[in-house]
Amino acid sequence: MSAYDRLAEIAHHLEPLGYLAAYKADLTTHDKARLDRATPDESFVWLIRQSGTELFPVGAGMHAAWLTYWLDPAHVCGPPPLCYFVQGETVKAISHKAANTLANRPHPEGHRIVVDFATMSSWIEDAHGLRIAA
Repeated sequence: MSAYDRLAEIAHHLEPLGYLAAYKADLTTHDKARLDRATPDESFVWLIRQSGTELFPVGAGMHAAWLTYWLDPAHVCGPPPLCYFVQGETVKAISHKAANTLANRPHPEGHRIVVDFATMSSWIEDAHGLRIAA
């Protein structure tokens, strides 16, 4: 069974509990397309909530701002978001803390993408927190 099939099965079982009541295309279109392109050694953090899903690549330099946003109780409507680690065909439930740690894992070169939600701007920082590109 593929990782996508496992995530779809999880989503199906969670729907009666109020998960994925909206934005199902997050999973069926966007997450599926990204997982179809994934190499066996790529890993992801997957988040499911009432209104959609998020798929974060681990070690791609993605700052966990989006993950932090969706896990913040102020932005949660419905049941609390659930997090999963995905690699190859492996899918396992993880804590919010583990999800944040994985999502914050820097790119091998130490670069990361930073998002400022107040201004809706983003930039790339190096390993020392210096802005290197807008």
